[in-house]
Amino acid sequence: MDFQKEKFLKVKEVAKILNLAPRTIYTYIEMGKLKALKGKSFCDNSKSFIRIKLSDLKDFIKNNNKS
Repeated sequence: MDFQKEKFLKVKEVAKILNLAPRTIYTYIEMGKLKALKGKSFCDNSKSFIRIKLSDLKDFIKNNNKS
């Protein structure tokens, strides 16, 4: 995978796109419904972050938008 070509979004950005609360996005991640990358900050190892690949968000929308 070429991480330089992949677009990553913050939880707040995904929440805004989906018009949901950030807590709902965290719940989807915890339930395994939405894939996310979790990591630690390089500068401060006590801080962690979560990022969602744009392609994973598109898959999530497609799979959960079935009528």
